[in-house]
Amino acid sequence: VLNLVNYAVKMTGISNVCAAGGVFMNCKMNMVVREKSLANRYYVQPLAGDLGLVIGSGMLMSNCVKQEKCTCIDFGPDYSDIEIERALAPRNIKYVICDDIANNVAELLVAGKIVCWFEGRMEMGARALGSRSILADPRDATMSDKINELVKHREKWRPFACSVLEEHCAEIFENYEMGKSYPFMIEAFTVRNEWKKRIPAVIHKADNTSRPQSVNSADKALYHRMISRFYQLTGCPLVLNTSFNDKGQPIIMTPDLALDFFEKIPVDALAIGNYLLLRE
Repeated sequence: VLNLVNYAVKMTGISNVCAAGGVFMNCKMNMVVREKSLANRYYVQPLAGDLGLVIGSGMLMSNCVKQEKCTCIDFGPDYSDIEIERALAPRNIKYVICDDIANNVAELLVAGKIVCWFEGRMEMGARALGSRSILADPRDATMSDKINELVKHREKWRPFACSVLEEHCAEIFENYEMGKSYPFMIEAFTVRNEWKKRIPAVIHKADNTSRPQSVNSADKALYHRMISRFYQLTGCPLVLNTSFNDKGQPIIMTPDLALDFFEKIPVDALAIGNYLLLRE
């Protein structure tokens, strides 16, 4: 792939490279291309697999001439408080309505809890981007094994990604250009030495890389506020973020599916809209 990108740059004289296709879902490969190819600017279409065809189809049918910068792909369904209450009504589950769900969730993460986060419109694609996510404290070295075994039911070696306050990304990751956004969790970065022991739950043990989602307040206001509160409490500007689903299952979309998951899987809490459900 590196040779192919370099060949294209040499043949065309164009060093701005945009990539798509299922192979570009490989985050580590994207890191190598970004860091070692002749591309001065490298952009990976966030729905790089076949699902991304819907973007091109939509642009074609709408006669879109110029596409503005894409920073968010939360284009799925969302659910009102009335719909969430309707899903809660027939179940014998206690819940509280929160005035500040972001603060409540941040405090739960600090306490070592695993929290399911269900907010707003669902993100497109295979990566959870803070709309349908499972969250945890990245500082806890045991957390990745715990989630793999009890929640996701997958191999222990499989690493987890993280959601990071955008303004702190350059201090945590090598070769991260200050002021740039990587909001789609589709490229890997090497974690700086001074952070390796601080966030062990989101580092791939084989190569000390991580797959970050940069988060800003413009695109993900509530999610950014929750991570900011976690940062205030801990000095750590990121949280572990994995998709809200079990192994081999699609990402949770509806309130009913979220409640089914909460009843079956031993997570500690579910934040859905302004409603907070606690295991204890």
